[in-house]
Amino acid sequence: MNARPAPGNFPIRNRIIAGMSRGCIVVQAGRRSGASITARHALEQGREVFAVPGPFDSSLSVGCHALIQEGAKLVCHIDDILVEFGLIDTTKAFSCSIDTVQLSASAGPEGKLICLCRSAKTLPELMEGLDLPLSQLQALLFDLQLAGRVRQDISGRWISAV
Repeated sequence: MNARPAPGNFPIRNRIIAGMSRGCIVVQAGRRSGASITARHALEQGREVFAVPGPFDSSLSVGCHALIQEGAKLVCHIDDILVEFGLIDTTKAFSCSIDTVQLSASAGPEGKLICLCRSAKTLPELMEGLDLPLSQLQALLFDLQLAGRVRQDISGRWISAV
């Protein structure tokens, strides 16, 4: 308890922290960072490992992307973690994990948007169907596109990727 911080102690401390936790969430990590080491300890101890993707050209995203490629659960929203631990009802969650959540029109604007996009729609059609201003619709589309829930087809119309 009274030991001064020393770089050699960090891996040992991180192993203990990983063992005391239900899961490990990595938000930023270089390839060989302390966060990556902690995530490896968590995996060795049977804990859940989550990673938040970052900009592809950032050295602080390399570790997160490597963890995701190796099987860490991708986190786009806090609900992704809460669903994984069974802390919320999956029918009310918004998640970028396609097999976790059944989205429907009752799932809020995100669910309604995905339902509308089951057939390709233009921005004006989506605005009319959701009764949202363009700026709010574009923000929703951006988030859902990043999460892999919707995509734009070659004609510029939006379609569900689920």
